[in-house]
Amino acid sequence: MLPNTSAQVQNNQSQNPDSIAYRQPIGRFPDDAVVTRGSFDRSISIKGTPGAFRVGGSVTINANYDFDNLGFQQISFQPFIPLDGTPEDGEDQFAIHGRLTRVNFDVRSPTKLGEARVFVEFDFFGGTGNEFVNDYSLRLRHAVAELGNWKFGQFWSGFMDVFAQPETADPGGPLALPSKRNPGIFYVNGERSSNAFGLGIENPTADMIGNVDAQLSESMPSLIGFVKLQRKWGYLRVAGMTLQQRSTSEDNVTGAVNVTGRLNLPYLHELDNLAFGFQTGEGFAHYYSSFAVGLDGIINDDGSIETTQIVGAYGAYQHWWTSVLRSTFNASFFDFDLPTGFDDLSYAGGYRFGGNLVWTPIRDATFGLELNYDKIDTLGGMEGAGLRLEFVSRFDF
Repeated sequence: MLPNTSAQVQNNQSQNPDSIAYRQPIGRFPDDAVVTRGSFDRSISIKGTPGAFRVGGSVTINANYDFDNLGFQQISFQPFIPLDGTPEDGEDQFAIHGRLTRVNFDVRSPTKLGEARVFVEFDFFGGTGNEFVNDYSLRLRHAVAELGNWKFGQFWSGFMDVFAQPETADPGGPLALPSKRNPGIFYVNGERSSNAFGLGIENPTADMIGNVDAQLSESMPSLIGFVKLQRKWGYLRVAGMTLQQRSTSEDNVTGAVNVTGRLNLPYLHELDNLAFGFQTGEGFAHYYSSFAVGLDGIINDDGSIETTQIVGAYGAYQHWWTSVLRSTFNASFFDFDLPTGFDDLSYAGGYRFGGNLVWTPIRDATFGLELNYDKIDTLGGMEGAGLRLEFVSRFDF
């Protein structure tokens, strides 16, 4: 993922939203404007209305070359790696896609209860698509309404920390990076201050194997809370979560902790930084996107539940070579302690190393080249490794 950062804005007055050109209203004369600049970046305001809105998004193309077969048209670098000695091992492949292209709508208005905001975003990851004609379905990515400190809708889970996500060309990022958009209700206090906390409920899910006929839907939401401390040196965030797994004979509750942060390291360049994350807990494998399918735990024949114990961590150092050229080097690992009942080919852990070079010649165009190496272990002791070279281009609007 290649997030927009204020540091990527170049000193070009023709592209600076604070420049004279951007402040001019759209109309025959300044006092005859129907549309003027809105209250937030790249937004516009309609005369006679209190709020502002923006239509935005990006056109993104990813191209990757796998030195090992990682699956037909695999979109992100996930641990679906052929094991050593299998027929697929050693076969290279190439893929290119535009599924990360996004469109969003952002509307904000001042009210006596604070700012009201509605944000909706779509991308093209819906369904499997038709790989032969590059026909992909539209997918709802975000749909959230905010009023003051309250958030309602589908957005990033409160368990994860989007500000600690390293800048990577691969959409999945390093291992041990929770990535889940979840419907819920959240209260956040002090989001823009040095100290913040939040508490909310989210849609509960449990992805188990075994006697799934005995699995019941969860009867309580996932409870999530976090605290965040921000200072000149960077920030530290600690999030906690409870999860429920139910069967016809057992009601099980587990939990997880996610410690994240970003440290400022202005020794080689004023923008250099170190992002990190550490998670541990039980039964939350589905927070790591699609590769962890079925790894939350197992339901035994008698209906009893055993959950997977998970430990994961990553660190990513970002160095700015110039104001428009930068690199991020990351390392990460997983350890899944699977309960008895999983087969020998089940994913049990692994590690990843990656590095990239990212260039933003103008504010709205970003290009990146990245190399990632991944090694996995299975419950039965088998191993596999994969190496991917990936290019990404993104044009924001």
